[in-house]
Amino acid sequence: MYHSIGEANNSREKRLQCSVRNFSLQMSYLSNFGYRVTGLDNLVNSMKSGTDLPEKTIVITFDDGFRDTFRYAFPILRKYNFPATVFVVSDLVNDTNKWMIKENCSAKELMTWEEIKEMSENGITIGAHTSTHPSLTALSFGNAVSEITGSKSKIEKNLGRKVNFFAYPYGEFNEQIKKAVEGAGYTAACSVRPGFNTGEIELYSLRRIAVHGTDSLWQFILKIIYGANRANIALPFKYYFNQIKSRLNVQIF
Repeated sequence: MYHSIGEANNSREKRLQCSVRNFSLQMSYLSNFGYRVTGLDNLVNSMKSGTDLPEKTIVITFDDGFRDTFRYAFPILRKYNFPATVFVVSDLVNDTNKWMIKENCSAKELMTWEEIKEMSENGITIGAHTSTHPSLTALSFGNAVSEITGSKSKIEKNLGRKVNFFAYPYGEFNEQIKKAVEGAGYTAACSVRPGFNTGEIELYSLRRIAVHGTDSLWQFILKIIYGANRANIALPFKYYFNQIKSRLNVQIF
């Protein structure tokens, strides 16, 4: 899961902003080391049918719809013929990241409908990320439903194609919000919880691994191998310890 691609303006933003160089290195690594990048629709279809995708299968997603996704990430994805899903904030298309400005981040341009349409016609799936990027759990249920349904209908109207996937702003949701997303007609929804999407994972709380601008290439590699948002030298030991614990079906305090 990515947000913005480019150079960060300050240290606060760097965590969400992956440099063009790092993004290019990461895509090159996937291409050169046997990873199979597939679309979110293929993942969801395999989960629904109970079939397994090949090992080392990766799904790439971007949240928010920043213009730098179009300018920098899109050409690199096309170079490797990699599909991806971009979740856009429908009422702020061709505007700025107003929800981040309120959090003392600098203003960044979001894509135009023309740019979004070009991506959607060239291997990129467009998903919904609400109308204005609020925390859905902080809204009244009626307003949350409006954000969920309004985003879907607006994107569909502008692109002339169905929107099947949703991503929760800030990763915040509950059972009521999940049911609202399902009721709006989405096929699946993405959280920000780390891990792998196995048959036990619900379609409306899909796992994703966050790629940060501060990640080195080896941290990126560790994250995709072990399904974690934080990567350090202890990660492999923690992963295999938890695997053994799970198989033994014991609880260790």
